[in-house]
Amino acid sequence: SEKKKIMHTLWQRVNMMSTVTLSVTAVITTVLALSTGYYELWTGLPEPVIDLEFGGMHQLVYHPREQNEAAVIGVKLEADMTGLWHWNVKQLFIYVVAESHTPGRIHEVVLYDYIMRKPEVLKIGFGKKPAFDYHLVGKAGEIRGNNFTLKVKWNVMPHSGLLYYQGQGEKSFSIPADAEMSIARRF
Repeated sequence: SEKKKIMHTLWQRVNMMSTVTLSVTAVITTVLALSTGYYELWTGLPEPVIDLEFGGMHQLVYHPREQNEAAVIGVKLEADMTGLWHWNVKQLFIYVVAESHTPGRIHEVVLYDYIMRKPEVLKIGFGKKPAFDYHLVGKAGEIRGNNFTLKVKWNVMPHSGLLYYQGQGEKSFSIPADAEMSIARRF
């Protein structure tokens, strides 16, 4: 008897090609992620050069309805982040936080954030007016008379691999208990 030649169907061929393609992509992605870790350990990436300054408190407002205080805090920051870039860095998320301590708790509030998509020196707030994106908000009595620490933190977002967090640079400041406060009026 004669054996019939069986041809593979179109779906079988598509399945085979997609399986091979996905397997090769997974291997390449794994090698990329692992090589990044070894590269960072062997070369010891240079630390960023960060100059952080407190730009002053521009406004302090009391919101009676919400029972909270809001302070507009200026930030001056110059950060050379170019040393963190290599073949597997997609972008950096840089942010400045104000940290305060109350009994049993640590509070962090983001005052400024920036997404860096290419190697550059970030320079904010060194013009006429210090930069601020967000307000420092807390319950009534938590802002005035409290000590705060400004910190620069960043997340390195790779093309593949683990997202990791780092931070550097600190400046302490306090808001006096007798600071002048305006009352927010709602219409």
